[in-house]
Amino acid sequence: MHPGFPDLGSPPTGWTVSRAGAAIRLVPPGAYPDRTRACMVVSPLVPVSPAMPDVETVIRQALSAEVLGTGMTVESESEMMDVQTTGALHGKRLVLSVRHKGATESQRRVYTMYRDTAWLYGLHYISDEETFDFFLPTYETAAESILAVPPPQPG
Repeated sequence: MHPGFPDLGSPPTGWTVSRAGAAIRLVPPGAYPDRTRACMVVSPLVPVSPAMPDVETVIRQALSAEVLGTGMTVESESEMMDVQTTGALHGKRLVLSVRHKGATESQRRVYTMYRDTAWLYGLHYISDEETFDFFLPTYETAAESILAVPPPQPG
């Protein structure tokens, strides 16, 4: 990946990488960044501070900000799940069904965030209902492969 982003130990083979604001967006083979039925979004690394809330709270805050900013509605959500990478980062995962203002179909999302002593790591999956299950295993493999980044060195 790029400096300031978590590395995926198992990036999805053949997926196209593009910038999406401050994040990196991955789309499946044959799809285009502006026209895709599914994508993964890799969030920039966020330095952990003593005042930062736990991962579950950060996910809830990010979701609330998106709801307020876009007007989307949450139609359903799973219980928050504990998750771990193969490299022993611990975090949380939330699976949602949302609908954007004016949209005729729901969208499925998975928010996954991990935290260590230095960084908050995020990888999210966004898909239409029909495609969701097809790419979910690819997303789970990528999310579980996020590699820990060394803490920043005092400079």
